[in-house]
Amino acid sequence: MADDLTLGAQFNTFHALSEAVSRWEKTNFISLYKRSSRTIEACSKRATKKFFNPHLKYAEINFACIHGGRKLKSSSSGQRPHQSTFLKDCPFMIKVRATPDGKNLCVKEMSPADSHTHETCLQTFQHLPKQRRLSKEQNIQVGEMLQLKANKKLIQQHLQSTTGKTLILKDIHNIASQNHTNHRNNFEELVSEMKKIEGSSVDAFTDDNDTLQAIAFQTEEMRNTFAAYPELLLIDATYKLNNLRMPLYVLMNVDGNGESEVICLWLVATEDRLTISLLMDKFKERNPNWVEIGVIMADKDMTERDVLTEKLPGAEILICLFHALRSFRREITTEKLGISIGERNLSLELLGKMSHAVSEEQYQNLCEDLKRSAPRCVVEYFNRNWHDIREQWVEGLMHEYCNIWKLDINTSKTKVIVFSRGKIRNKPKIMYGDVLLDVVDDYTYLGIVFNYNGSFTETIRMLYVKASNAMFTILKKAKKLHLDIDTQIQLFNTLVVPIMLYGCEVWGNSDIQLLERLQLQFCKIVLGVKKSTPNAMVYGELGVSPLQLIVKRRMISYYSIRLVLVTQINCHVYCIS
Repeated sequence: MADDLTLGAQFNTFHALSEAVSRWEKTNFISLYKRSSRTIEACSKRATKKFFNPHLKYAEINFACIHGGRKLKSSSSGQRPHQSTFLKDCPFMIKVRATPDGKNLCVKEMSPADSHTHETCLQTFQHLPKQRRLSKEQNIQVGEMLQLKANKKLIQQHLQSTTGKTLILKDIHNIASQNHTNHRNNFEELVSEMKKIEGSSVDAFTDDNDTLQAIAFQTEEMRNTFAAYPELLLIDATYKLNNLRMPLYVLMNVDGNGESEVICLWLVATEDRLTISLLMDKFKERNPNWVEIGVIMADKDMTERDVLTEKLPGAEILICLFHALRSFRREITTEKLGISIGERNLSLELLGKMSHAVSEEQYQNLCEDLKRSAPRCVVEYFNRNWHDIREQWVEGLMHEYCNIWKLDINTSKTKVIVFSRGKIRNKPKIMYGDVLLDVVDDYTYLGIVFNYNGSFTETIRMLYVKASNAMFTILKKAKKLHLDIDTQIQLFNTLVVPIMLYGCEVWGNSDIQLLERLQLQFCKIVLGVKKSTPNAMVYGELGVSPLQLIVKRRMISYYSIRLVLVTQINCHVYCIS
């Protein structure tokens, strides 16, 4: 049987013919399609006594070039002038027929290679739809990435690098359309899914026409978290995160470890005063500890900020520094204010410095610089929207900030470190109220020594001394009690290693050879070998991992947990979707 598609070639199965056609297409840069055919079942009805090999599938097949057929004569009115067609009246044809004995398929006719009426090259061939087509598994993979809101251009680049096919964005859009399901906005089903979570509370709000306006969702864990740490309320809205096309308000607080926790979710159809008021009233009803809220952190552009002030009269509203700077960049533009790029950059630089002002005096000086240097329209925008509420967004007004948060600071224990590569000769003067704070080179915080140059050498030396004392105490007890090697290793891992690696998630990238020498010293003492014994043999004999591996593992685990906590909000969002 033949392997290549040539005139007179025979194939004993349709599968073999299809593979030969595919190879011929890739070699000659031509895309063929099955223009007409007749199955062996249809021929058997005409010639009842004739035998056909069942693997042939067809008795007659005509393959034509994809550009074959009559050239299309457009009858359009010209309203859509950029329409195109593959039909270019190409006469190329390959005719395949079953042999007289019915055992094989034979190529009976084949047009000359130069009969094509169009260009034949690799680049044109790769852009044809048949060559761009993805497999079923690849379509499923793309659909999953699209459901996760992946960037379509990045998906296109990924597929081109992995499959070698030339894909266009239209292919990605088509896959998205194929995988799209018509989601009915069945709010009753949504509410029922939320209620399946044990201990959750779901409240739906409708208008007079029974049209849904908002949904409030809170689990028992969220309520308990808020009850434990009610002093600070963070609130912000996100958009385009659910199939209902409803803004999602995320309410959060901060726990004792400084980690943010989601305490409530609002799905809002209309962001008006009435809806936010109803949601806040329900939040207060579900959470009696709302009276302890002291500070609300919200976006400057958030709708109906005054509702929060009205519903939570004992709380002060602050503006997140990130949102303040983002609002500056969004509102002070060349298009909106008619200023030049240089004027915009200068204005944003001054506003950024103002947001970090360390005192009212510095803020006022920067404010004067803004009035002298920035365009009038920028100054008017600033005075109209930001100047009167500076205590809400200027980060460095520490005295007023702490009064708002009801913090009592012990200035004798409050120090300032200026981190830099080299030592600063002229140390800055930083005031808290009327008290001048000390500027120091290093400071011990929670047992970790922070140095101005970012080095943790002193921390590692301090941990070495503490761990060394604990190690020799264990060795002394082990000798007295005649403990076996496994027990001593277990005691070392339980009592000494935690001392050595305290806070390693912070200083883990530093040089820890001092601590590793202490670990090896203990292992060699336990084994009773010389100091010159190769370290690899000691590790292998005891099955102990080097400290460097343990440190890296802890660092990866720590920062992985941080990433999981950051993405918890998105998890809630996708559950709602």
